[in-house]
Amino acid sequence: MEYMVSLREKAVKARRVPVIANIDFHQAIARSTQNPFVILLMDAVSEILGDQFKRFTFSLSDHQSINKFHREILECLKDRDAKKVGEIMQTHLVDVKNRLKI
Repeated sequence: MEYMVSLREKAVKARRVPVIANIDFHQAIARSTQNPFVILLMDAVSEILGDQFKRFTFSLSDHQSINKFHREILECLKDRDAKKVGEIMQTHLVDVKNRLKI
C-alpha cells in the first residue's frame, strides 16, 4: 500500500496522471484484511466501478485530494486506528462522490 501511495504522490507532484488506479489502493486494503468476504465484495465493487471510472476524468486537484486521503488512511492503518480509518474512508468516499457529481 505504501508503494501505491508513493507512486501516486510522485506522479501528481510531477503533474502526471497516476498509473496506479485509485481503486487499486482500496483493493489492497481489502486484501490486507485476509477476510474472503471483504475481498470478494471489494473485487465485485471494483469490477463495477472500474467501468464507471473510465468514463470520468479526474483533474490534478482531484488526484491531489485522493492522494491526501490515501496517505491519511495508510498512516491510520499503520497506527492500527480502525476508528479513524473508518472516519477518513467515509469522508474520502463522500468527497469522491461529490467530485464525480453522482
